[in-house]
Amino acid sequence: MIINAWVLGMFVVFLIILFSLMIYFQKNKQKLSFIFSLVSFLIMLAIFLHGVSFKLH
Repeated sequence: MIINAWVLGMFVVFLIILFSLMIYFQKNKQKLSFIFSLVSFLIMLAIFLHGVSFKLH
């Protein structure tokens, strides 16, 4: 699978958002909100990567 700069950039942005959410929710001690946001983020990431894999093939 060939990864161009746009896909790599979007992946880095998603990782930065994930880490910032982790730090924010760890400081606020909101475990349920953190778990909900983590699951929703991973679902959106899976949908995005699924679309990218179809575009690249």
